[in-house]
Amino acid sequence: DFRDRKQLRDYIMQLMEITPTAANVERYADLCRQHRAVAQIQETARALLETQDLARMRELLGEASAAAMDRRDSRVVGMQAAMVSFFERLSSPRRWLKWPFPGMNQYIFARPGDFIILGAESSVGKTAMALQLATYWSRCGKKVGFFSFETDEEDITDRLMAGFMGVNMYQILRGNLTNADYSNAAQISMHVSQLPFTVIDASGMTVADISARTLIEGFDIILIDYLQLITPESGHTRAEEVAKISRALKHLGRSTKTTVMALSQLRRDEDQQHPTIDRLLESSQLRNDAEIVILLSLENKKDQDGQRRFQVAKNKRGKLTFATLKFDGGRQLFYDELYKEPPVPNWCQGGTQTAIDM
Repeated sequence: DFRDRKQLRDYIMQLMEITPTAANVERYADLCRQHRAVAQIQETARALLETQDLARMRELLGEASAAAMDRRDSRVVGMQAAMVSFFERLSSPRRWLKWPFPGMNQYIFARPGDFIILGAESSVGKTAMALQLATYWSRCGKKVGFFSFETDEEDITDRLMAGFMGVNMYQILRGNLTNADYSNAAQISMHVSQLPFTVIDASGMTVADISARTLIEGFDIILIDYLQLITPESGHTRAEEVAKISRALKHLGRSTKTTVMALSQLRRDEDQQHPTIDRLLESSQLRNDAEIVILLSLENKKDQDGQRRFQVAKNKRGKLTFATLKFDGGRQLFYDELYKEPPVPNWCQGGTQTAIDM
């Protein structure tokens, strides 16, 4: 006879604790695999020191990256272990990735290792959205890597500072800033320079290159702008190349517990008001691999500066929904209906940074 759920849960946990289990075998096996991976990487490092051939060096670096991500092809979990894990999760709050649009946090449940697709047509604002997400997550303490395939470091910095300073980006491009703007920029730069946010010029990179950099830097979250520009390593057709890239990015996330967000182009359709998941460019594998697919589109196709639809088109752990966002093109910021204008960073308000749950 149990009076409440806590009493029932405590009883089940006690029962499982006194039941013989082979759980430690799993831990021992993990340690053995780690030692094997270390030995492989050390052997590869010695080979790197001995070779003078650049092509061979790249091959060895790929082998080292593969060894660092080494994991079993399958994981066998008995029901007893599954039940122990289930009640352990119930005993503490679940850890989910937070989003800068509060209304979405009750619908989108992303965790370390998830593969997320952000799709949009050209010039809708997917890079601006990705940068806003990246800086939000880095301000919350996560180590973020932004792999840029088409936007250089100067343009990215201009966009970021326009949002941080609350000035129109064209003022920055023309050098039309006041003394107060310069003072504000100096104050903000002290905070921005401390963010765990790294921009990587990814032109010409393959997935193996992205994986290696992710392992070296120890990123918690990576954003790739954008997936179709990743240099393919193999594939007879473009669809096959993109499918292999998609599967490799998903494997990267799962093997390293890094959340991977890849931006993707959408096929244009003038007859359709809002895009569907079927319009992801060049491969159906993208929608199959992703845990979450977000589509960004214009609410009114004739108004490039108007509102955007932030549509959750695939959601493994929640329902399909959407939010209507306002877009400030000058400051390159999106914001939802809770704000009359884009919120400024916490350091500009003298407040404290918000902790992230993931």
